[in-house]
Amino acid sequence: MELIHYIRKSFGNLFQRRRLNEEMTEEMEHHLSMSIDRYEQEGMSPDEARRAAMRDFGGVGKLQEEVRDAWGTLVVMDLIRDSRYALRLLCKSKIFTLATVLILGLCIAGNAIVFSILHSILGPPSYPDPDQVVEIYNSYPGTGLDRMSSNIAQYLDYSENTSVFEQLSLVDETTVNLSSALGTVRGTGLRVTKEYFDMFRTRPLVGRFFVDEDFDHNDNSSLILTEAYWRNHFAGSSDVVGETLVFHGKPFTIIGVAPQAASAHFGALSFFQAWTWDVQRTEFYKERRHRNYTNLWGRLKAGVTVDQAKAQIDALDQRYVQQVSQEQRDSLNRQKHETKLETFQQTRQYRYGASLYLLQGSVLLVLLIGCINILNLQLTRGAGRSTEYAMRKSLGASRLALFRQVLIESGLLSLGSCLLGLLAGWWGLSLVNQFLLPDLWSGLSSIELSATSVWRVLFLSIGIALLLGVFSIVPVLKEGLSISIRESSRKTTASRSMVNFRSFLVSSQLALSLILLIGSGLLLQSFFNALNRDSGFDARDVKTASLELSWNYSSREKVSQFYSRLKTSLRSLPGIESAALATKLPSLEGEGYQNWSIFPGKSELDAMAGSNSSNIVFVSEGYFEALKIPLLEGRLFTAADTENPTRNVVVDRNFAEHFFPGQSPIGQQVYDERDRKSEYACTIIGVVENVSHNGLDRGDGLSATSGRYPLLYYPLNFNYTPREFSFLVRSKRSFSELLDLARENIKDLDPQLPLFLAGELDQMVDESLNDRRAFMLLISILGAMALLLSGIGVYGTLSYDVSQRVKEIGIRVAIGASRTLILKKILSQGFRKAMVGIAVGLMGAWILSDRLSDFLFQVSPLDPIAYIGVSLFLLAVAFIASYAPARKATLVDPIEALRSE
Repeated sequence: MELIHYIRKSFGNLFQRRRLNEEMTEEMEHHLSMSIDRYEQEGMSPDEARRAAMRDFGGVGKLQEEVRDAWGTLVVMDLIRDSRYALRLLCKSKIFTLATVLILGLCIAGNAIVFSILHSILGPPSYPDPDQVVEIYNSYPGTGLDRMSSNIAQYLDYSENTSVFEQLSLVDETTVNLSSALGTVRGTGLRVTKEYFDMFRTRPLVGRFFVDEDFDHNDNSSLILTEAYWRNHFAGSSDVVGETLVFHGKPFTIIGVAPQAASAHFGALSFFQAWTWDVQRTEFYKERRHRNYTNLWGRLKAGVTVDQAKAQIDALDQRYVQQVSQEQRDSLNRQKHETKLETFQQTRQYRYGASLYLLQGSVLLVLLIGCINILNLQLTRGAGRSTEYAMRKSLGASRLALFRQVLIESGLLSLGSCLLGLLAGWWGLSLVNQFLLPDLWSGLSSIELSATSVWRVLFLSIGIALLLGVFSIVPVLKEGLSISIRESSRKTTASRSMVNFRSFLVSSQLALSLILLIGSGLLLQSFFNALNRDSGFDARDVKTASLELSWNYSSREKVSQFYSRLKTSLRSLPGIESAALATKLPSLEGEGYQNWSIFPGKSELDAMAGSNSSNIVFVSEGYFEALKIPLLEGRLFTAADTENPTRNVVVDRNFAEHFFPGQSPIGQQVYDERDRKSEYACTIIGVVENVSHNGLDRGDGLSATSGRYPLLYYPLNFNYTPREFSFLVRSKRSFSELLDLARENIKDLDPQLPLFLAGELDQMVDESLNDRRAFMLLISILGAMALLLSGIGVYGTLSYDVSQRVKEIGIRVAIGASRTLILKKILSQGFRKAMVGIAVGLMGAWILSDRLSDFLFQVSPLDPIAYIGVSLFLLAVAFIASYAPARKATLVDPIEALRSE
């Protein structure tokens, strides 16, 4: 409290200095005049009386300083004077100041951007007590399926038989055509049970949330809008309540608007729909506990931990296992089933944490390289100012005063760097939001420069600048200021320890740059591997768009008729080579429908848990021809297969080799999980080449996340007739022309159907790699910054060494050393620094190689081409940076050098 009072008094007196000085002068004059009067009364002359009074009074200046010290303003005035002096020095050293502010500012800008991204994505959501909200999902590590969704059976069981949850809610994502008076748009929503909004502790912005009546199975026509959709499509109007949106051919009444916090876990949403089901089907769902198709979320009661909740859930799962047959029990044990609970932060870290932390590590490496560069600059400048420090010391300045001066200079540099860094960070975030955000982190509308990030950057910049300032003056003080003046005229080079230390800094820069550049090179190689991968189909000249039929198409016959009319309409367009329909296009995001195939000797539970599962795609005849997917065996679908329901299927090579090794799959039978009776067996009629349906950058293994997952192709009019599908046409005509023609034809078939996801297939496949491209771009930018800073470091160090050794070089030339020898000697210094840095960097990259494994595709984290190529490239940069100082050394005139001696 005394310190705070002293600081307040000091700053208060600082702004009253004129009044206090006037009062002090008046008081001193008053005391002096009284003393003079007394001496005059004793008989002294006025001059003698004044001299006697002044002698008694003492030094006026000293007394004034003591009084001012009591005011507490001397410290503040000293800081102001030192700041002015530091500002003049920095303005005088323009190149040093500009280089320091630019280097540190750019490094701080990168960290500000990454801190803001981390805060936006991994920061806590805006609803209360987020650590109490958990996602509940199934894991089957025995089958390689570590993260599967949940189901209605678990929701019912945990709701009825646990005491650890305040609320449990089922959540199912759905995408539909939203029709209103403003037109028809594509929107994504959530079907939720009644506990959902209570779970997030949110209140409606407008209207109300769901009540029990909204979950009436016969009339669940209520809809709640998200805040983003409400503001974008209804201009934030409170009159939105009572408005109607139509999807699936049914009108839904808007009853309220939910705040952004209600959709924090699910990205860009448009609406919430009440989810209910026929009570008579409850037992049906309970019997299918391991059909994982929906999300399950819950809020823990106050004081309940995740471990306590998991213990109750494990007990219920074990009770279920004891009630099933021995066959099912053995199957679950083989699959190592476990129900897991995760908080919001854990879920976010699972999805994005690895890439974000790699990005953060990269930007910190760049910051470290920049700090080494600035330290080199500071050491160079500090060595040049040793005479100044010695003169100030000899004139009475203490070491503390010298430290204070350096810290103030560093503080001013940090302030300038921070302002530049925040400005560049704000501009960089606008570029990230505009070009990279949708590709890297879907669901975020924008990333802002948060207050938390600003404070972090502020403390980071001040801390770095102060530390570097201290480090720069310590060697000068250690050498001893008393000998600096004597030595300055005779010294031709810096001390050996200082030369070695600065060489160590340069090698460290190169080592850190090499680590970052190798990572960038590996990511770049992975991207090109994915881009040039044989996808199994030819996307050139293929145009596509997606549609979704409303529930007005109430029967399979109506849907089939639309399919037939659309195919006929598309094939009648001029310039069309082939046309087809499909429920999913290859290499685009998403795994399509999942099917649990039953084979002899395999139980239903094995199939549902994934050990016997496969992805399926519904296609029309002409699909394989349009994409030029090679037929390996058997035949393809014909119009007879797809116009009328048949039970013929086509499989890919992965499916044939995995399920029918060493034999032909033609004529073999497979059962769809919905129809397990023998009379519903599907017959394999053909085998086609593997196609990367789940993305070009997925692995080759057979797993739920692999791009080469076993695949079945079903005819479009199978026992399940999908309403959402895409059409694709192969044509040399431009996309815009074909799209306009297709829109007109579809309008004739159904004017209410909007087209979405329209484009050229090869471009869409290329854009499916945008997340990898954007991440690679960010890391590459950081790698380029590191390379530039390292080159500057090598150049600056060698340039300073040459300037310090002008006399030595002049003497060498005078006694017969050739200029070629001088060139080689200086270049060899840069080469040695580079080789040490490269050796250390290779070891560091090898140690950190495992961290990159999850981000690489068809390239080893220890790929020799990347290591050797990047090392040679960095060595070339070091050579170029070394050549200019070496060339300068050869131009030293020995006469001028000796004359200066």
